[in-house]
Amino acid sequence: MKNTFTCLLFLLPLTVLWGQEGNKNWTHFTLNDLIADQERSQKTYLPFLKEPTISAGIYELTQGALDQQQPHDKDEVYFILSGKSNFTVESETTDVQPGDVIFVRATLDHKFSNISEDLKVLVWFSGSKKTDHDFQWKKWSTPNLAIPDQGLENSWNVFLEIPTMITGLYRLPQETGGDSVLTHQVDEINYVVKGSAKFAMGNEIISLSPGSIVFVRAGLGHRFYDLKDDFEVYIMFEQK
Repeated sequence: MKNTFTCLLFLLPLTVLWGQEGNKNWTHFTLNDLIADQERSQKTYLPFLKEPTISAGIYELTQGALDQQQPHDKDEVYFILSGKSNFTVESETTDVQPGDVIFVRATLDHKFSNISEDLKVLVWFSGSKKTDHDFQWKKWSTPNLAIPDQGLENSWNVFLEIPTMITGLYRLPQETGGDSVLTHQVDEINYVVKGSAKFAMGNEIISLSPGSIVFVRAGLGHRFYDLKDDFEVYIMFEQK
């Protein structure tokens, strides 16, 4: 099967790498559970993944709230899940709404403001220390990220490639049935935004649907298959 994703990959048998209980090579979350945990915690920011390479959390700001966050020492990506507001980086301001994706380089001052509808945001940080690059920040709206229909072919649309991370949208049409076993040399995090599928990792299989989030360690063979409809997933790889 032709697959434009394979430029980043090499193949390994599915059963090669599987961690022991308590030290798994993958971790699965769902947005609904994470949001419920965040609301019960009554914390503005609730981290749910803390790895040396990639960390992640859920951030919430209610209507009219003041964003108290300070500049971070890691590059980050925001996925706007719900709500509306302005977003300022240094002296530049834009509006944000559900479906927007925002990148902000480490050490830049940035805040959400004029929050007109409660904000819920998925946040990813790269653990890489190569943050002295020139790429400052950028916002992508859903139409900018859409992958044109390429028929019976899986498509990998990289919209951010910098020294700390590679981030893109991976699209698998239902007709392809999925992809082949892929093994990356870096850790990755996946966020399903469309469709449902099975996901095999090592000798384990889980079901994915919109809102599924999966962290996969380097060296673990994995594949999407048994697609119930067209499937789209955001993926971030840490750059070493």
